[in-house]
Amino acid sequence: MRHGESEANRQKRVSINLGLSELGREQARKRVQEFESKNIDVIYSSNLKRAFETAEIIARGLSKTVQIEQGFAERDYGTWTGLSNELYKERLKDQFAKFDSLTEDEKLDYRYFPTYENNREMMNRFVPALNKAVLENEGKNILVVAHSSIVRMFLIFSKCVTREQIPIEAIKNTGYVHCVYENGVYELKNAVDVEILNT
Repeated sequence: MRHGESEANRQKRVSINLGLSELGREQARKRVQEFESKNIDVIYSSNLKRAFETAEIIARGLSKTVQIEQGFAERDYGTWTGLSNELYKERLKDQFAKFDSLTEDEKLDYRYFPTYENNREMMNRFVPALNKAVLENEGKNILVVAHSSIVRMFLIFSKCVTREQIPIEAIKNTGYVHCVYENGVYELKNAVDVEILNT
């Protein structure tokens, strides 16, 4: 699940570690009503403020506690963290164009700038953390509150969808996917407030 709208989302800035906006808190509260019927047993969260605040709101509504897992944090944008989205896209337009021409394997290792955490590095911490949570809670329903880039990349990396099926801004605030883990494989069952294209 992606966190609710953060102050950084509202200000249109890249991944700065701010908490939720008032709209983001309301989005999280609305998910509580929906999740009451989903029999969630365990709630995990990224250590970043926007995700943890979202998880806390949901956990309180469901009478659960939140376990923090740093492996679920958003991509590290390094020295470009906090830059305006507009300036970020403008400065990297040539790198974005190059990225589109790469093979899928090359895209895993591509680094837009020196301090940028690439896709492989991100998956090398996210997937083991997720597998550990799943195996430690076998037979239970787990909610992971994380971030759009890492959730989107996980769906691509685990071959639940192709890159072409899930646009960069596909996962809306508090959008979520339901995946089932069996025999080492994740299968996407459904998605809510996530744009997945049929290609």
